[in-house]
Amino acid sequence: MPDAIFHLSFPVSSLRASLDFYERCLGARRGRATEGWVDVILFGHQITLHERPDQVLGRQLRGVRHFGAIIGWDLVDALRRRIDAHEPRIEASIVHRDVGLPSEHVKLLLEDPDANLIEIKAYRDIRSVSEAP
Repeated sequence: MPDAIFHLSFPVSSLRASLDFYERCLGARRGRATEGWVDVILFGHQITLHERPDQVLGRQLRGVRHFGAIIGWDLVDALRRRIDAHEPRIEASIVHRDVGLPSEHVKLLLEDPDANLIEIKAYRDIRSVSEAP
């Protein structure tokens, strides 16, 4: 058990659609649940999805808000294949930055069914995240 588990909670329009996305597309597993909310464990951390369609913000109102994870370099290709195989098709972009430098990384951007932006990064050398240049 890690020292701490990060927890994030937000409203969704449909628990069914959101669960399908997080489980099948991103590989999350279901945790505790009630009629109105469900926990999913994603990359070892807990996200609570509350079915509250009236609280879901439009894309323009969210501004720069997003969440994400940094995963191992060796996991990026498998995650990309999983996303590509998801039906209905999920639009995702991948950017490869700083090729050949200590800060080399890939960034995968996608949206859940309610257009919540998710940013998943992988660094060739994870030490570049915490070391000052």
